[in-house]
Amino acid sequence: MLEDAVLSCGNHPPADGRTPGVYGRAHRNVRRERGNPGACACGRPGAEWAFNDDTPPDGFTVGGYPYSFDPAAYAPVCIRCHRRAARRPRGTEALF
Repeated sequence: MLEDAVLSCGNHPPADGRTPGVYGRAHRNVRRERGNPGACACGRPGAEWAFNDDTPPDGFTVGGYPYSFDPAAYAPVCIRCHRRAARRPRGTEALF
């Protein structure tokens, strides 16, 4: 049945806040294990968990974003730093 299906455009979560697939499952696992993000490396309050490129990923989304099922592979980041990091080419120096 498709009543529980979650459709999404790219890597953006649906309007109800659920993130589909393994990418979403990886992020929910981080929040469950580590709670809310702490302070970002820039000093702002952390708002999201971001994959740390120093860790080999478990996979990539269709859009090319890496993810891991290891909660230690994520760093707390503010929205500004997370968006800036997502725009840089993979393999360049990590921002956090």
